[in-house]
Amino acid sequence: MGASRIEQIIEDIYDFIDGCKSPALSSNKVIVPKDTLYDLLDDLRLRTPEEIKRYQKIIANRDTIISDAEAKAEATIAEAEEKAKKMLEENEIMHQAFAQANELVSSANEKANAILESAKAEAAEMLRSAKENSDNMVNTAKAESDSMVSESYAYANDLLFMIENVLNTTVTETKSRFDAVYSTLNNSLNVVRDNREQINRQTVGPVNQAEEGPAEAAKPEKTDDFDYDDNK
Repeated sequence: MGASRIEQIIEDIYDFIDGCKSPALSSNKVIVPKDTLYDLLDDLRLRTPEEIKRYQKIIANRDTIISDAEAKAEATIAEAEEKAKKMLEENEIMHQAFAQANELVSSANEKANAILESAKAEAAEMLRSAKENSDNMVNTAKAESDSMVSESYAYANDLLFMIENVLNTTVTETKSRFDAVYSTLNNSLNVVRDNREQINRQTVGPVNQAEEGPAEAAKPEKTDDFDYDDNK
């Protein structure tokens, strides 16, 4: 980017003075054509308000960029907080599901043990009663006892199989939910980092210039930060 028109006029004044002749017997004075110098100074005076407006516009654009970036960052943070809240709620639901599943397993185990104990007691009682009557009744009681025990084990096995399916489904669904929440939060984190990098890139140059004192602003230094058209 080229230098501003004001900087060019100042350079022209320096070149003009350097090109003027020195009077006889003097090394630190020059003879300056008044009209030419006045023309350069008038041009400088006319250009100064245009340069000020130009820099004001640049600062306004910078403020707009910063405001937009801050708004986007705040929206992203709010969205991330909302998703984190939902994740905590889902986590609580998961804990409740595990608690219910553990309670179901415990209850099923108790019922299965009770059924087995009851079946064993009934079988023992039937066997004892059959021995008192006759050998045939003993054989019949053994067969019935074995059948009841077998049915009891089958019932307990079916009950535990149903519980196993419930637990397996709960674990699968919970893992899918946590994977989705993790992916969403990771994307939100990348968006926030990108927004901060954009803010830093946009504010490094203009912020430093805005913090300069009045003395530096009175005599702008040469810079390549901005485009400027002399015909505007």
